[in-house]
Amino acid sequence: MPLDEKTAKSRIRSVFRNYKTLTKGDLSDIRKLKGGKLYELFCLGQVLTILRRQYGFRITFRGTSIRFQASPGKINPRTPHFEVWMSGAPRPSFHIYTDIEFQTLGSSGLSNPDNSAYHEIDIAIVHTWATDRPKFDDVVLGVECKAHANFKKSIVKEVLGVRRELCLLAPLNESELS
Repeated sequence: MPLDEKTAKSRIRSVFRNYKTLTKGDLSDIRKLKGGKLYELFCLGQVLTILRRQYGFRITFRGTSIRFQASPGKINPRTPHFEVWMSGAPRPSFHIYTDIEFQTLGSSGLSNPDNSAYHEIDIAIVHTWATDRPKFDDVVLGVECKAHANFKKSIVKEVLGVRRELCLLAPLNESELS
């Protein structure tokens, strides 16, 4: 079933009410959402719901507004984000940010990486110690959000590239060869 703009905004408001008292500014920001950013926050709401309901994590919001980072960048703890707490843990285990660039697996051995050494993730769950542009192995979960009715080959290539740069290659076991 296709997701229309009105339903997406309603679900975003509903999910965010679990973590923050929404202000007039927040509601105005939600009303202004369009296209990719609207879908990204809808997906963020889905991730939060799954983490809480299916996996039992406690989620807390850090920030004063729901105006999340809108373009690729570094981790900034002053921007709105979520903390993910394991049951009974004295401190959060993970942070959730939007539009974070991470250092790729392919660039991890370079002494002086350039901008091609980074990829952006729409929704990134990272270890609490991750800062700046986290390394590929600081990313616990990366979610790409594509709000396209006309899904082109370039989108598939982009997602496969991000997947490749987050995955470690391991040698095959003998049992996997037979």
